[in-house]
Amino acid sequence: MSIPAQPRRCARSTRSTHRKSDPPQPRRARTTTKTIAATPDTRSSRPAQRAFANPLCLDSRLANAATYLAADVPAWIRAHLTVDDHASAWAIGGLSYGGTCAVQLATNYPTVYPTFLAFSADPEPRLGSRYETIVAAFAGNEHDYQQVNPTRLLQTSRYPGSAGAFVAGDRDRDGLSGARTLLQATRSAGMDTHYTELPGGHDWHLWSAALHRELSWLATRLGLVP
Repeated sequence: MSIPAQPRRCARSTRSTHRKSDPPQPRRARTTTKTIAATPDTRSSRPAQRAFANPLCLDSRLANAATYLAADVPAWIRAHLTVDDHASAWAIGGLSYGGTCAVQLATNYPTVYPTFLAFSADPEPRLGSRYETIVAAFAGNEHDYQQVNPTRLLQTSRYPGSAGAFVAGDRDRDGLSGARTLLQATRSAGMDTHYTELPGGHDWHLWSAALHRELSWLATRLGLVP
């Protein structure tokens, strides 16, 4: 999962090219626009922390993964890196579990991540069935689960300032179903979203092609290009 941010900083000044007889010309600083990609990992591979291997990208009894990604990580980036502080210069993106996570953050924290990329994403977070997910993460409390479930949020909230891209492989049955469901739900909720189906399955070949295809849209959306 990546969180591209848009830093704005000055490069070295250009050298002036005037003749000795000309009046001195002021040097102009050139402003460059670059991209920072942060890749926080909410999953743990340590044997002692296997219960936290998939915290579902939300705050639950498994972990406070949503707070980490929507508050802690952005705070660290702003404190340690030179970035554009406006949310319009930020995006969240991911693939598979990370793609679902991107949708979760875009729906639960639209003022933090109004732009997202979701590759091979599910419509809602899950650990097996919905029942198994609710038991594992919320001790069986379905109300708490639905409060952060993007499928429900897209039915009850509006997101006029949000935009996103869904991509799935034509051999990924679950990915295709998830992308089409999310496309319809996000558009109904006022998001500016689009969907692309590429040759491939649920693998890195597909996700690499998806990122390559969506970079132009993302750069335009973040203001990196006109």
